[in-house]
Amino acid sequence: MDGLLWFLSQLALLLALAALVFFTMGYRVGGRGLRQRIRELEARVDEEDRGRRLALEARDALKSELHQPGQTTVSPAEWEEAQQQQRALEREVLRLSDELKACRTVPTELVESEPEVEARQPALKLHVDAGDDLTKIKGIGAVIAKKLNGAGIQTYAQIAAWTEEEVQDFSERLAFKGRVQRDRWREQARELAG
Repeated sequence: MDGLLWFLSQLALLLALAALVFFTMGYRVGGRGLRQRIRELEARVDEEDRGRRLALEARDALKSELHQPGQTTVSPAEWEEAQQQQRALEREVLRLSDELKACRTVPTELVESEPEVEARQPALKLHVDAGDDLTKIKGIGAVIAKKLNGAGIQTYAQIAAWTEEEVQDFSERLAFKGRVQRDRWREQARELAG
């Protein structure tokens, strides 16, 4: 009987640890990260199902022990604790199943595309006419230029005026960490702006 309680407590501890790791890792939603998250959720649901099956088997074994004469009996408090742990595991499995279903309903174009750059106006707003051809800056192709335009960046002067904070921000939002500095976008933009 002590072995069963130890097993159930270890299972609950494992599930709590798994939940902690899952929620503190901060998964990226969108693009390739969504596919990975779906795979991880499926694996987690499978793991939770295994844990649930083991808990049910342990409960059935415990019930059969209770009905056999001469066997050790379980106190009502221990029985109630085991049932509470089982209900908690069942709720967690249902929650994870619902989350997995929600992830599977994401439109295909979100899964297939790259993460979108959020539309945010830069801190320094300059007068914008028709805009410059940002693809003249080494390291900026048509796709990145479109993302920059979507974020309100349309001229060389805007890029030339970026602060270090804005350089870091756009480097992360475009998913090219360090590329803005490496390709010297600000310096190129200053030269092109004249």
